[in-house]
Amino acid sequence: MTMNGIVISMTIFYLLMTLSRTLAFGTSMTVGLAELSLAERADGNAIFNTAQQFSGAIGTTVASLLMKMNPDSVAFVAMQTARGAQHVFWFMVALGVLNFVWFNCFLKHNAPYSE
Repeated sequence: MTMNGIVISMTIFYLLMTLSRTLAFGTSMTVGLAELSLAERADGNAIFNTAQQFSGAIGTTVASLLMKMNPDSVAFVAMQTARGAQHVFWFMVALGVLNFVWFNCFLKHNAPYSE
């Protein structure tokens, strides 16, 4: 695959990942806020947004640490960055699999949802 093809495929993957995350967060926030009283919804919204920002900051920090795990290596900067990007990718895959396992364990319902 050429460099142009790699950039295009990574851009499409990032767009799909961002869209999926945004759709999942919006749905989770809507369902969570529906459980609160009308007076508590503003505080619940603030808590959801603060948690999202905090998680984003932690995720950025972990990704940057994984990108530069071996700064003392004699490899070229491009090789270190590529190896670090692979570490970040596999870490995110592991988190995604763990997320599905947790959803399967914690969100089992014996009866269908009813209001």
